[in-house]
Amino acid sequence: MQLAEKLKIVSYNMSVSEYVRRAFILALFYALLSTVVITILILLSNINLDFYILIITIFLIYLLNLLMWYMINLKEVDVKIEIYRKNIEYELGFLLKHMVVLLRAGVPSYNIFLLTSKGYGKASEVMEKLAKQIASGVPASKALRDEAAQTPSNYMKFVLLQIASAIDSGADLAKILEELEKQITNEKMNEYRKYGFRLNPLMLMYMLIAIILPTLSLPILLIILSFTGRAADFNVIHLFLMLMLVTLIQYLFYRFITYSKPRYSLFE
Repeated sequence: MQLAEKLKIVSYNMSVSEYVRRAFILALFYALLSTVVITILILLSNINLDFYILIITIFLIYLLNLLMWYMINLKEVDVKIEIYRKNIEYELGFLLKHMVVLLRAGVPSYNIFLLTSKGYGKASEVMEKLAKQIASGVPASKALRDEAAQTPSNYMKFVLLQIASAIDSGADLAKILEELEKQITNEKMNEYRKYGFRLNPLMLMYMLIAIILPTLSLPILLIILSFTGRAADFNVIHLFLMLMLVTLIQYLFYRFITYSKPRYSLFE
């Protein structure tokens, strides 16, 4: 998917060049801020560095931070799209169940889009867009296919295309949606099972990297420094730096675990 299409999906009112320029300007600011913090920590840790070596080190740190923040800022739209996709799929099960009930009751397709345009989060926003397009004179099948081409969710894309095909062919739409809801629910259950399998090694890595290694590294480091005669140089600043590193590792593990967890309203 091209960057221009991604910006359109998440409603970023800017061109590709404007987005790239914005990412670079933010990277300059964030890199400067993080470099200042790292420089202060280096100075507080009493590391004996030559002045010129210190300047070169700070410059290299700034370049690395600039590259890192630039890449992060460029990926912002991908993160937004992924969050948008998850939000659409979260309420999709209940949305399909509601649509099946309305179809069984003989409600016309346009009214179904209108009645499901509220109450189902981001999935309802898709229905609202469809209702507005159909109300403006766009044929239902064309509106469905256009929206399917723009949605980042493969499940929603499949649902919209199936509805469009059913409208064109005159098939039993209620039965199709009912089967789709069961299929999507089964696939979501498989995602939950896979997440459970991934969680066990992640917990093991978390215990090893974020708890066991920091706990053992401190006494080992003190023993090594005592043999070299520099144990007295180890002060509160170094403990604070180690605490920051461990906290960062734990936070990254927490964010990764919560971000990778699948979410589906029928299971919550």
